[in-house]
Amino acid sequence: MNPEQSIPGHERFPPLLALMRPQQWTKNLACLAGVFFSGKIGDATALSNAAGATAAFCLLSSCTYIFNDFMDREADRRHPVKCGRPLARGSVSLAAAALLAFVLATATMVLLWFLPAGVAQVAGAYLALSVAYSLGGKKLVVLDVLMIAIGFVLRILAGTAASGVEASNWILACGFSIALFLGFSKRRAELAAINPSMTRAVLKNYSIGLLDRMCMVTAALTLCSYLLFTILAHEGKEFLLTFPPVVFGTLRYLYLLNERGCGEAPELVLWHDRSIQAAILVWVALYALVLYEM
Repeated sequence: MNPEQSIPGHERFPPLLALMRPQQWTKNLACLAGVFFSGKIGDATALSNAAGATAAFCLLSSCTYIFNDFMDREADRRHPVKCGRPLARGSVSLAAAALLAFVLATATMVLLWFLPAGVAQVAGAYLALSVAYSLGGKKLVVLDVLMIAIGFVLRILAGTAASGVEASNWILACGFSIALFLGFSKRRAELAAINPSMTRAVLKNYSIGLLDRMCMVTAALTLCSYLLFTILAHEGKEFLLTFPPVVFGTLRYLYLLNERGCGEAPELVLWHDRSIQAAILVWVALYALVLYEM
């Protein structure tokens, strides 16, 4: 079964909550990457600050989703799935959406006030990037996915700024690579599932064959980046033990993309595919075991 078809649509949340897209908050767990990879998961101050950055980015990203849905509401009405979004179907008024965005923005600023100044700077960069994406960046072939990947990197930087750890080149390279892979996979799934003339103008510039090659290249880039990270960023060979679950998870995702038609909503694959969940749990357990026992 396609895991993306196994759950209800936007009606599973009340309209105002659905407008915030809580199912996509999993992306903001990237804010915790720095404190985990640095071995400071046991540092209460670093962990609480990273958690605060995660919460702030959940609120901020919801704010940008509202703006994006406002800009896309006409195109979303022609989409077989996105037509269920609250603004597209009219279950939330524009005034209510604007008020909710204001409340979320205010709550974000309050949270950022209690975090190190660097987090607010990164949040500002993320907001500018998201607005640029909604205003036209999403219509530019390749650049659309690059902007999404940069947004993922900014989440990592927010978390490292909050927890006071250094954002290594390795963690940024790995994060950027996997975000590219998921972004091009999403485009591939969207193009295979719908008529590109119905929605998302940028899909007219892609083809299934081109996106298949982009997915393969970025999957290889993800695996190579992580493999080099395990070899060059650490002494000893213990971290190589964490590589097999990364290989399995990446190849499993490619399988779901090509054979099951998944990938249009990566967060749903994460929540509903037991094999990928198992790979993530094994990877976390192995990495924690090696890192925190050293």
